[in-house]
Amino acid sequence: MSRSKKPLVKNMTTLRQVILFEGLQKGGVSPSDIDAILELHDNYLILFEVKKVGVEIPKGQRNMLETIVDVWGDSGRIGLVVKATHNVKNTDDILLKDCEVAEVYYKDSWKIIGGINVKEFLDNFYKKNNIKL
Repeated sequence: MSRSKKPLVKNMTTLRQVILFEGLQKGGVSPSDIDAILELHDNYLILFEVKKVGVEIPKGQRNMLETIVDVWGDSGRIGLVVKATHNVKNTDDILLKDCEVAEVYYKDSWKIIGGINVKEFLDNFYKKNNIKL
């Protein structure tokens, strides 16, 4: 993994540790994870779920992600869920910026996007919402 900038992850070894939810399931309920979260100026919340091309977000996880951004939006703020997809080998690292934005959930509905990567999507989002970073 060669990059010109220092990676944002401070400890790649611990990042690669898998957190197992074994023993925490009860009936049809189990813990879940979110692949990335971006919160901006206490007004914008973007949740990212990354899947291999062709893999859907499981129903329970989808419901969880929708609920989080719906509650955020109920307070007058903007919340999105971005489903990003990749076709990277299981042995290689996935760069979120290069993943394709497949779908976006906003205000109670999912829209199929495609044709734009996460970096381009965020740049457009910042510009459209006049977000200064």
